This record gives sequence, structure tokens and C-alpha cells, in this order.
Amino acid sequence: AADSEYLFDTHEPLDPVAEQNVEATLRKRAQTILKGRESDPPLVRIVMGDEIGSEGGGATINGFASSRRAFHDYLRACVAQLGTNAAYFGVADVEELPFLDEPGDRPGVHAGRLYYASERFKFIHTALYYAQITRAAERIFPRVQTYCNFSPHPPMFGQHMNGSDWFALTRHGGANMAWGECWASGGDGKGSWGFNGFEVVGYYAAWVECAARVRGGLPAGFYVVGTTGGSDRKIFSLLGRGIHWITAYSWGPMYSGAEGSNFWSENPKVYGQIARATHVIGPADAIIARGRREPRRAGVLYNRAHEIWNGAEGGFQTDRLLQFTALSHAHVPAEILLEEDCTDKGLAGYLVLYIQGYNFEGRTLDALRRWVEAGGVLVAAAGTALRDESNTATGADEALFGARQRPAGMSRGGWHPQVLPDHEPIDKLTLQATDLTPALTADVIGVKVVLEPTTGTPVGTFADGRCAAVMRTLGKGRTLLFGFQPGMLYKGSAPGGSRYMLERLPLLAQPAQLALGRMRVEYSEPQTEVWLFEHEGEAAVTLNNFAHFLEPAERAAVLTVQTDLPVKEVFSTLKGPLRWTREGD
Repeated sequence: AADSEYLFDTHEPLDPVAEQNVEATLRKRAQTILKGRESDPPLVRIVMGDEIGSEGGGATINGFASSRRAFHDYLRACVAQLGTNAAYFGVADVEELPFLDEPGDRPGVHAGRLYYASERFKFIHTALYYAQITRAAERIFPRVQTYCNFSPHPPMFGQHMNGSDWFALTRHGGANMAWGECWASGGDGKGSWGFNGFEVVGYYAAWVECAARVRGGLPAGFYVVGTTGGSDRKIFSLLGRGIHWITAYSWGPMYSGAEGSNFWSENPKVYGQIARATHVIGPADAIIARGRREPRRAGVLYNRAHEIWNGAEGGFQTDRLLQFTALSHAHVPAEILLEEDCTDKGLAGYLVLYIQGYNFEGRTLDALRRWVEAGGVLVAAAGTALRDESNTATGADEALFGARQRPAGMSRGGWHPQVLPDHEPIDKLTLQATDLTPALTADVIGVKVVLEPTTGTPVGTFADGRCAAVMRTLGKGRTLLFGFQPGMLYKGSAPGGSRYMLERLPLLAQPAQLALGRMRVEYSEPQTEVWLFEHEGEAAVTLNNFAHFLEPAERAAVLTVQTDLPVKEVFSTLKGPLRWTREGD
């Protein structure tokens, strides 16, 4: 950055007892920071907290008048959006309703709805808490960015975001910058913190990108933790997600007050990785930073409604991660979307969506149905939409997919991708070849449901002959419901990080490839993240090959780019000039 940066405390959040106290604190700091720079103000970045949880539960929200008012305003907005009134919650006026920390042993529909709304609101309340700092900072500093850092510890080890929501802070005004942090290791295929190898950083980056997708787009940043290795590949995973403020350096003797294992300023290997990444980016940095990226036409839903009611049950976080990874390996540009993005307007740009989770809001399913009828391709994993936001079975899944689902168990054990090969198969399935599904026979781990087609067509069976997959035509579009978790099959019995059952890649990629048609960028090497950037008569393609850790031998590869640019030169910033030919477009 050309401007000076003033970074406030990182791991110690400010304490906004009242907004005026925050403003007084910031004004005192501003006297020093802005002095003599009024005509050329520096960029000020304020880190408000690290790995934040929710600010306040029932005692706070019910006990403080301002918090209670905000909760009731939220409930009123909910029923207004649904076109109903307080009777949705079983009362005459939402003012009667308390915030619920727990749903109770046997909640009815009304109590279930209230608990779900409470769980949603607790992170909106958290955003309102941090918004006090953001609003005050924006009044004082001409150029300011505020953020809280999120690491993947809670969602990846806890397998859900019930204690730390990456998305709500920015989407509800608590911060004006999205930020994440990576601890991925195991890119050598041995596992460790790698979950599924270094390429998991692309999944984290998509979370940050999703958090930044609000109010025309917010800036985004990321901490790359050098001690865990792979800094060069991690940096490349971030660029395709529009994350341009990347903190790759960490100087000893203290790394943000954390323990000694986080220091790497004396680790020479890390400097080589960073130098390699910046050397490769250098000739294309303006194209990447200012260029236009291909719009995403494929989406993977992050279903918080499922997590609120089920936590980590069934390993849906892992299955989603592996679905997302498979699309990346197949060079399909996909992004994460949330339930609140599932509106007629929000879905209009997508051609194919991958969804999962036992619980869905009714309005989300209504919007998805309209989107399919307009021509979308919807792919769902076992158990999708069995229940609504009150945790009540409604039959909406049958109406959408043309099949009833009968839960048939799940394999037991941890849901970390590195331990999936240790799971004992619970069944074997066979898929028949269609344009949406390849022919496939595989062992099943994860969640299993038996499907009973009604208006859908069976396209797969379990070992006992019962239905394992159903396709349905709905208007101009189609749905595909699996009785298993496709991401789990992609990892399958392959041991260690960055290892997959690559022959099963079409299982996840084929529906997207059918919906999207030929990609503007194609590459002969799978398991490679590919991104295209275009700016002022130049184009850049980033290639991030994760299989190279496992098969480092050099071999010929073919990159195909569709462009109307007059091509004068093609070169690799790492390897030099490349041979090229023009064939049509």
C-alpha cells in the first residue's frame, strides 16, 4: 500500500460501553494520526476483535432495553418479510416474546420459530455491538476500515458456525471490511491441519468473499500464517476471491500476543514461499488487482439453518467443503451463498446450485423452486429440506424433488476430511449414466437416505435395490437429489491431504458443466484452481496446482482461453514464453 497504515490493537477488542465513549477514544487517537495529513489522510485500519463469538445471550438481550428493542424490531421485520404478523410466533404482539437461549425439550412450531429467530438475531446483535466502533470511526477518519478477524477453528473443528458466524458481522453493518485467517497445512499429502490440503484455503477465501458481498462490495483481507507452510499457494487461492490485502509477514518476537508456535520470522523457508508468490504475481499484478473476474454462475449454499438445529450432526460442513473443492478441481468458478441470498433477485445470476442440510426456511425453498422453474439446475445431498426453520417436517422436500426421503442412518466417527477413509462403508450405490450423473459404483459413507420417487425419476440404487438418486423436471429446470453425500464420495478412501478419488470428480462437476456449457478457461490438469482476469486489453490466468505436491514431475499441459483480445504474446511468469495457437474464438 502506498499510504501509511495505522493499525489499532489486534487481539484486544475495544469495549463500547456507549457509542460516545468509543468516539471519544477514537477522536483522541485521531489527533495524532491525522495531524498534518488533513489534505492527504492516511488509511486507518481498526481491528476490533479476534475469533469473536456472540455478544450477549438471553440475559443481555432480555435484560437491556436497547437490546430488547432491537430484538423485537428484528422479529417485526421477520414477520413483515413473510407477509404475516405476530401470530406467526403464536402471540398478538412480538413485544411479548423473550429471546430464547434454548428451544426446550419438545418445542412446538411457535417456540421453534422463536428459538430459530433468536439464534439468528444473536449475531445481528453482535454486529450492532461492533457497529458502534465502525460508525464512530467513519465519522472521524476520512479513510477507515474496520474488521474482526475470523479463523477456521470453530467451523472446521466444531464443524459449524453456531459460536462464531463469519458472515453476519459485515452483512449487518458491524464492520466495513471482511477478514479471515488460514491455518491450513498438510499440503504434502500428510494431512495435519490441512483438512483436505492447502486447497482448503480457497474454501475459507470464499467465506470471506461471501462476507464482503454486501452494499456493492466491501474490501477483503486475510492473514496467511507462514508457520503452517504453503504461503505461495495460499496467496494464489486468495487472489481469485478478490482478497487483495494479504498479510503474509509476521515479525518476532511477538505475533499478535500469541504463543511461540505462531512465530516464523526466523523461518527461512517461509520467505522463499512469499518471494515465489510475489515474483509470479508481479508482471500481472495490475491485471489481477484491477481486472474483471468471470461472474460466478455456480453456487454452493452455506446452510446456517441446518447448523442452528443440528450443529455438526452428519458432517455436512465436511461434505460442503468437499463439494466446493471438487468444483474448484474441475475448474468451475463457484462461490458461497447464504439463505438470505436465495431471493428471486439474488438467484437470478446462477445457473446451477448445490444445496444441503436438514433444515430450510420455507421462503428459501419457495425462491429455489421458482428459480428451478425458470431454468436452474439444483443438486441436493441426502436429507436436504426434511424440516423447516421451526424444525418441523413439512413435505416441502417431496414437492421440490419429487421423492420422499427415509433416513437410513450414517456412518460413525469423526467428520474431519482426513479421517473419512477410516469410516466403514454403510452401503454401496450404483448410478446410471445420464446427462446430469455419470455411471458410478461406490461405497457410501456419511449420511444415507432411501428415496421413494413420486413425481421424480430414479437414476440410482443402493445395494439392496432401493432408490439412491432421483431426477425431476420442474418447469424449464431440473432437480437432482442424492440419497448420499457426494462430497464424501469424492474424498472416499483416499488417505491424507490433497488426495481424492479423482475418477469420481464428474459426480459433482457434471451437473455444473452441463448447466454452464464450455468454460472460458480450460486446463488439462485437474486439481488446479484456475482464475481469469481481464483488464485494458490484457488477460491473466492464475494456475494453482495442488496435485504437484503429490506428483512433482514436469509434464506437458494445455491451457485454453476464450477471448476476443488480439493475442500478441503468451507467457508464464514462472516459466517464460509459451507456445500458443489461435483456434476460432
